Amino acid sequence: MHQPLVNLPFVGNTALWALMVNAKSVIFEACGPYQRRTARTRTAILTKEGALDINVPVHTNLANTNRDARINYDTPWNRQIIYALRTAYNSSAYYEFFEADFVNLFQKNHVFLWDLNIDLFQLVAQLAGLSIQWTETTQFLPPDTSCLDLRIGIETKHAGVINSLCKPVPYTQVFAEPYSNKPFTPYLSMLDLLFNEGPLARRVLRDMVTMV
Repeated sequence: MHQPLVNLPFVGNTALWALMVNAKSVIFEACGPYQRRTARTRTAILTKEGALDINVPVHTNLANTNRDARINYDTPWNRQIIYALRTAYNSSAYYEFFEADFVNLFQKNHVFLWDLNIDLFQLVAQLAGLSIQWTETTQFLPPDTSCLDLRIGIETKHAGVINSLCKPVPYTQVFAEPYSNKPFTPYLSMLDLLFNEGPLARRVLRDMVTMV
């Protein structure tokens, strides 16, 4: 499979992580234009009410490219995310082992969204035991046949571009059967898979990819 070229997400969903694990590497588009209301700033976790987006606010008027978007701290979004993760995953199998790592990361008060998202990417990969090489662009890349260009997949309405390259592989979810009457919810944040399956996440991700 060609090396994926993607816009760096806020964590990213399991389909994107499955593709990165399969390719063993990824290129993050640092120089493309920043766009609002995309997976750059949000990721979907699972609560007892269903899927819930957790978000990072950004000073969009100061953002020209992905690399220079600045985080807005006018609201305590980082404390709200820590609370949301604890509420959703406190009873999951691995949350207690990883909680401190995420609390420490969200309390760093990153200036740039890019740096927060890179730190999240590296932390999730480390905790899940995943070896994924990554580079970032130094100029905006036009479509290139040597890469699997999935940059459009950052937009909610085009998320299917990435999801279509994978298949749902059920795993334990706190708010799904057998714990409740709700069915398995696919393509959530990688955090959902990490907190529920820990190092077993690798097996799930490898089984998800349908294209080679």
